Amino acid sequence: MKKTLVLYATRIGATADTAKVIGETLKEKFSHDVKVLSIKDKSKIQINNFTNIVFGSSITAGRWKGNLKRFIKKNNFSGKEKTLFPKKSVGLFNEV
Repeated sequence: MKKTLVLYATRIGATADTAKVIGETLKEKFSHDVKVLSIKDKSKIQINNFTNIVFGSSITAGRWKGNLKRFIKKNNFSGKEKTLFPKKSVGLFNEV
């Protein structure tokens, strides 16, 4: 069973709702062991426990929330399968 973390940053809650739907879908349709966490719960985030990580952020003025972007830049995700939502943000890992 694949272990997947859905990690999000939200401003008003819409991204949190989307993250929960993604987590439920991965669990129900693809049998992933899923944990959905807000970036605000940094103390609970153990990236080494997951093989897949889905990152999501609200977008303000065309930019991701700074706290999630900083988290991505500070951590090593090599060897992890990762994806982003919204997909417009695909260049984020190229910056790291």
